[in-house]
Amino acid sequence: MQYKISTPIYVRYVAINDNTGLTDLYIIPTNPSGVDQTHVLMTHLENGLYTASFTPNSVGWWQARVHSALSALEVYSARYYVGTTDDPNPVQDDTFTGRIGEVQTTPTTNTVLGRLKDLWDKLNDLFTNGTAKVKIWDGTNTANIDSANALYVSGKSAAGIAPSSNPLYVAGIDGGGLKRGILTDTTGRVKTAEIQDVRISTSNNSTTNIDTSTPFTGTGESTLGVAGIQINFIASQPCTIQVQQSIDNVTGHWDIIDSYVTAAGVGDSRTFQATASYVRVIVTNTGTATTTYFRLQTVLCPIVETVPRALTQEGRLKVDVGATSSARIPTQLKWEGTNAPPASNVWVLVASYTIPVGYNWTPYQTQYSAANSSSLIRVAEELSLGSLNTTTNIFTDGNSYSAPRFASYIELRMTQDCNTNMTITITYTNQDGTTGRTTTVALSGSGPSKAVIGNIYLLTLQGTDTGVRDITNISTSATGNGNCTVYGLVDITRDSADASNVVYTDTLEIGAYVVQTGKIVSLSVSSASTSSVARYVAVLGLLGLV
Repeated sequence: MQYKISTPIYVRYVAINDNTGLTDLYIIPTNPSGVDQTHVLMTHLENGLYTASFTPNSVGWWQARVHSALSALEVYSARYYVGTTDDPNPVQDDTFTGRIGEVQTTPTTNTVLGRLKDLWDKLNDLFTNGTAKVKIWDGTNTANIDSANALYVSGKSAAGIAPSSNPLYVAGIDGGGLKRGILTDTTGRVKTAEIQDVRISTSNNSTTNIDTSTPFTGTGESTLGVAGIQINFIASQPCTIQVQQSIDNVTGHWDIIDSYVTAAGVGDSRTFQATASYVRVIVTNTGTATTTYFRLQTVLCPIVETVPRALTQEGRLKVDVGATSSARIPTQLKWEGTNAPPASNVWVLVASYTIPVGYNWTPYQTQYSAANSSSLIRVAEELSLGSLNTTTNIFTDGNSYSAPRFASYIELRMTQDCNTNMTITITYTNQDGTTGRTTTVALSGSGPSKAVIGNIYLLTLQGTDTGVRDITNISTSATGNGNCTVYGLVDITRDSADASNVVYTDTLEIGAYVVQTGKIVSLSVSSASTSSVARYVAVLGLLGLV
């Protein structure tokens, strides 16, 4: 329809959900030049129906848009052709029919219909009796669907030639300029292949000897597209190798570290799964001299077997926690002698052992006996949490447990004979991280109960506390000799001698408890009797490289 210039055009609009409360519903007229005219507020008629009008002042296509800032969903647009007169049936453009060629038996070249017919003729050539025909052409050679072997593609167009003698090769060029192709086998099926595009690292290989003070430190390189990191190594000195991975190759962000120790003169090969975006290798000489030969190679593989991210020191899967092997060293921590506890049911430390650096220790058996039937033995992992110089009343902080670990109990050990009656107050952080918890112990400076070197006092925790993470202070009520240290303990095993002069043996489940490198294992005895009797206690374990 054609509208007349300078005559109002009325726009009606039904709001969404018949909304009757729109107060900012406008029409925005746009003239044929694309310039928006003055907005016109629409008036509500009834039941969500709104109306407004605008008056066109030029000939051509006008547009009216409905808009509401308060209701963004109210969107509508319509176009109106404006002429010099009203005309419900505007004159047809006779030249348009000619341009599309619709009235011509043979469409004129380059008309719309002519081009559509040309396209149709080409599409029609691809079909015979409704069946599609496909050709693959490289400009010289043509490959067709073999009509005698349906669904197979032959390298020749002649019918009846078996695809097995005419395999098809379809290829293209990738972004790196390399040809990538698909090839059928002798049965006509597409060949598939996994290509192990292994590459040697460019930044984590070395044959340069290193001394004991300067490690070899590789440079981070991308592992995107890499599944396995293979480390091949030998050196004349024992070394520690770290395979470090990072998500961003930023200093301080080498968060994933797998470390293991190699022996002097022994070749070693390991595979690690690439889980982050970058890898580097660090090798530290832990021997006593500069290496005389040093060979490190890092290989990056896109395909590896599915195993845990890394292996144990012995080269086993890390899920194999407790298995023994020839690489583990049997050890025995033993004490045998005669002693008399200073008081009934008081523990006496008889032996301790610090796990060597680079090793973990797994206990698996205890043996014990006593000349009376009221003796107890204890094997525990212990940690020094703090000490007190009672002469100066100065507290020295020690170690602590990182959450969620904590000591199941604490005890005070005398490191100096006490010569003054005093009360020791220990302030600690409990198993839940609550600070300011306290416990006390009274020490005697004289008489039968005098606190002397080696005495151990088990401390009662405050309230319902069940453990200790840290000691934050130790203080004394009186100064004088009586230095002491507070230890946190976690029992590995605790047993009793039910009969005198009988050797008891208890076996622990291997791997149930592992003492980490650098930690301390202690043996203690106790008795309800203060008699001096012969006692024997031992614990057997396996040392394994970390």
